[in-house]
Amino acid sequence: MAKPAYVPKSERDTIAERQGLEEEEGALEEAKKKRKLEHRKVETRQIVVDKIREDIQKNMELEANVAATDDDDDDEVNEAEEYEAWKVREFARIKRIKHKGERFTRLGI
Repeated sequence: MAKPAYVPKSERDTIAERQGLEEEEGALEEAKKKRKLEHRKVETRQIVVDKIREDIQKNMELEANVAATDDDDDDEVNEAEEYEAWKVREFARIKRIKHKGERFTRLGI
């Protein structure tokens, strides 16, 4: 077993001093974390701004390409004929549904 050694009063660490040092270290760590977090926020915002600019540039290029190659393919579409074809399809669909309903009522379902 080791003998207790005398430590002069001026060299003794007190509990209050240790707690004060720990609090200072904790405050420094918190400040360091806050600075790091702020730095990350700034970097993230810059990355988002760069990405948005890049997307806008790509969209502008795509629109320019589409505008250059866009042909009007609706020259030969006759709206009256399209409407008549749609009416025929709809009447056929309604007739099928009505026929199925009558068949179910005849069978008692």
